[in-house]
Amino acid sequence: SLHKTSADSVQEWIDGELTRDAGTGSEWYIIALSKHGDYDFSNYNTALNNYLSENEVGSASSRLKYALTYIAIGDETNPYISKTLDDSIGKQGIMSLVFGLHLLNNGCKCDAYSVNGLVDELLSLQLADGGFSVMGEYGDVDVTAMTVQALAVHYNNSAVKSAVDDALDFLSARQLENGGYSAYGVTNPESSAQVIIALSSLGIDACADDRFIKNGNSVFDGM
Repeated sequence: SLHKTSADSVQEWIDGELTRDAGTGSEWYIIALSKHGDYDFSNYNTALNNYLSENEVGSASSRLKYALTYIAIGDETNPYISKTLDDSIGKQGIMSLVFGLHLLNNGCKCDAYSVNGLVDELLSLQLADGGFSVMGEYGDVDVTAMTVQALAVHYNNSAVKSAVDDALDFLSARQLENGGYSAYGVTNPESSAQVIIALSSLGIDACADDRFIKNGNSVFDGM
């Protein structure tokens, strides 16, 4: 993405395009960059504060995403986080539970949910095929991988381990012969990326684990 902008450095990209787009599309980039460098997010933080003070965010999952972004950039005491924990977790289906669990995994506290309560509610949503989905009776690759990411730190819990192992079987079965994944019939890199993150969160090497090599192709090859 840096090559598509006029920025000469990652910091310039953060202070430029990503700050201008605060609240409207920068957040996953910011979260990813926070894990891979010592960058200054102060300008972006100010812009996100301004955006959220001026806009009513109707989506509970989006509100949780912003709270996760504040955590990622080191603004753990931002009042938006505690407000969001109370009014958003569990308010918009499975993804609001997934994002909520990520926040609680990072030490946030919520009156409505405990970590164990959120874990149990997520496990109750697992489908017969081992996957998870926003709706319907069949698992979705992206939702399953994102749920595994949230559950991964609780893998030593026997119930979580059993559910995650079934989800991994589902993801393995859904992998294409080229190593990649499709969503709604369309092969796309995002689904593959979500699976790679899920596997990495469990310490699984996506390039070497036989469950995720198809016709000699890994998830990276497919992506």
